[in-house]
This record gives sequence, C-alpha cells and structure tokens, in this order.
Amino acid sequence: MENLEEQSLPTISCLSKQDWLTLSFIKGVGPARLDRLFTYIHSLETSQPKIEASKLKETINLELLLRLKWPLATAQEAISYLQDGRVCDRLSEQLSSTQTWLDVSPQHHLLMRTERQYPDELRQIDVAPIFLYVTGNLKALETKKLAMVGARKASQYGLETAYKLAQQIGSLGIGLVSGGAIGIDSAAHQGALAAAGSTIVVMGSGLLHPYPKSNQALFNRILETNSGCLMSEYPLHTKVQARLFPARNRIISGLSLGVIVVEAGFKSGSLISANYALQHNRDVFAVPGRITDKSSDACLDLIKQGAKLITQVEDVINEFSQLEIMSKLSPLIPHDLKMKKKINVYPRLQEAQNNDVSRETQVEIQKIPMLYDPNNMSESAIMVLNRIDEMLLEPDGKNEFELNQLVSMTGLAIDEVMQTCMQLELEELIDPLMTGYARRLENKSK
Repeated sequence: MENLEEQSLPTISCLSKQDWLTLSFIKGVGPARLDRLFTYIHSLETSQPKIEASKLKETINLELLLRLKWPLATAQEAISYLQDGRVCDRLSEQLSSTQTWLDVSPQHHLLMRTERQYPDELRQIDVAPIFLYVTGNLKALETKKLAMVGARKASQYGLETAYKLAQQIGSLGIGLVSGGAIGIDSAAHQGALAAAGSTIVVMGSGLLHPYPKSNQALFNRILETNSGCLMSEYPLHTKVQARLFPARNRIISGLSLGVIVVEAGFKSGSLISANYALQHNRDVFAVPGRITDKSSDACLDLIKQGAKLITQVEDVINEFSQLEIMSKLSPLIPHDLKMKKKINVYPRLQEAQNNDVSRETQVEIQKIPMLYDPNNMSESAIMVLNRIDEMLLEPDGKNEFELNQLVSMTGLAIDEVMQTCMQLELEELIDPLMTGYARRLENKSK
C-alpha cells in the first residue's frame, strides 16, 4: 500500500505530495502550469538552501501564480487550498478515490518527480510530469528503453517489421515503450512480450479509462505476465480526449534512449514523438518503405532530415555503447522472423466486418447497425452515426470510413470528429480499422 504522505521526499520541502496532488486536480491546472510552479520552488530552494519551508510557502501567493500564467479562478482556488486547506467536494472525492486505488493493489503506484522510482531519463526533459500513475511492474522503468511508434493504419509489412524489431529488442533485455494504439504500437508491444521482454504502455487518458478498449486483452496480458506496466500522467478518471494524446508522446520519447518510427504518413502522430525526441536530444531511427506508399512518406522524410535508416536491430544497438550488450547479439532471433499468424493487432476485426463490406473481413453478417440510445449521445455523435448508417445501408455501401470522409460527410471540424470517434469507439458503436473506422454491427448471420 502506498500512502500519499509517507512517499514524499524532501526535495520540495514546503509542499507535501498530497499538496501537489491536490493542486493537480484543480480545474485549469495542467502539466505545464504545475511544472512552472515546481520549477520556481525548486529553483528558490536551490539558490537559498537555508530558507525555511514556512517562509518559502509564503511566497506562493496569488500574484506569483498569475505571473506563472495560471488563470485567475484556478489561482484563487489553489491559494484557498494552500492557505486554508479548503477543498471542494470534487477535489475531496478525487483524493479519496486515488488513495483507494493505491490501496486496492500492490501493482498500483503514484510516482512523483522527486521520488527515487521516478525514471531518471524522464526527469531530465522539459515539462516532465509531476506525477506518473502506474499499474504494473516498476522494474520496467529501471531498464534501458527504446521507443517504437508508427501508424495505426499499418500495412502487413509494417506490422511484421515492428513485431520483429521489438522481439529482437526484447530478447536483448532492452525495454520497449509505445502508446498502446492499434497498428504499429500493438505489434511492438506484442513483439516485446513474445521475447519475454518488458514493455511500457504510455496512455493518453486516465488508467481507469484505457484506450483503445479493443486492446484491453493486450493490456491485461502485460499486467498478468508481470512484463511491464501501463502509465499515464493524467488523473485516474480522465476520459479519452483527442487533445491529450499529443502531449503523452513527450513521455514516450522522454523514457527512451531513442525513438524508432515504423511506417507513418505526414499526418501521423508518430511525427510528434520524433519531434519530441529531437527536442530531448534523443536519437531518431526510421524504417524505410516503398517510395510509392503514403505510409512511408514520413519515414523517408525523416531519413532525408538526418534520422538513421535502419533495416535490422543492430543498426539501433550500435548507436548506444552504454547498453553494453553487443556480446548478446549472436543469439538474436533470426532476421527473417515472421509475426505469428494468431496475433491480431486489430482486435474485433474478424468479428466486426463482413466480406462484401471490407477486404479485411472474414465473418459474413448482415449490415444491421448496432442500436444506441440517442438520449445518451452528443449531437456530434448522433450526426456521425446517422451519416455512417445512411451510407452503410446503401446497396453498395462499404463499412469502412476514413476520418477525412467523416469530416466531409458531417461538416464538423476534424478535431471534433476525432474526439467523437474516440467516444463512439469507447461506447463500442464503431471499430478502428487499418483504413479508418467501421460501424459496429448486430451479429446476425445471413
């Protein structure tokens, strides 16, 4: 069992771990604002090591928080707590539920940036998370790690390459970090597991709302085999929001010695990870693809800009003398390894589609859309579902919808469509595909 008070270290002496946690729950306090306050206090303590904690705490006032770009209402609520200990019911409930979560399982951890178990590599980056919520084996944080990212809509070549590289990386005792998404992320995590290696999933939502739901079996396997952990900087009850995912890519990069990009188009979120890697002074590696494939555009462009072209795991390992594992290269898994056919990096794919709808389908079922209660849906969700159902029920309707197609069909902004699709996926009304999304159908055979 972890206790919020007992786990605090004296690096930031004027505020306890519970103080920081309470501040993190205040509406309007994100990672950047919390980091500014943390940096201010740490700098003051470093420059004035003899300053008393009580005197230092007195410097945290409304004027300071406003200077640190905190919104007025957010700053006022923070000062009310710091001066009088007052918290609203919502904050009290979040603190209580977090402590309950910590008490439920020895696999549940809340790591603060000042604590020993917090990863050293991550602590060094700009705007390092103040807190990491972790489920699983903390030893996965201690190993040297490489990140692997890539497209959700990956080709078989991309999936097999990611799986093979990750399996070879895992066999060398190097940890594998990725984002847990379908496609390249899933292939990478599964490759590491196949080698009995460790793997870390960095979530873009709270740990009580894992995304995507279709990868729950993969997440469970990581925990059940004690092969790694699931991690998030966001409070436990944070729901899936498209705007939160780009920021988590800095954690993927920050945890790792380098980032390997396997298949990515110019609009891929993988480029965000690559850009963070450059900011963090990490190496970037790219797997080449065919020049005629859109899914290779970003990788080929990264290579043009100086990323190292890789075709085998040695190309990566040779860049890191500190790994001291060159002697282990001889027993590497063969380079011609193929991904096991039973492994499915697109869960539900065979169940959700039918032959006359998508080339990816194996089960033939009637095109009857899954029913939903419009009273519990947002207007944008209803609009997206209505447009999909209208197209689906046309005589030649295909159950496969690109994101850009949904934008055109609904007239909504792309970020709103992305957020809506995430919510519909969580409600199990649509399924992610290599090429976009598909409507979840009633399972009625013809």
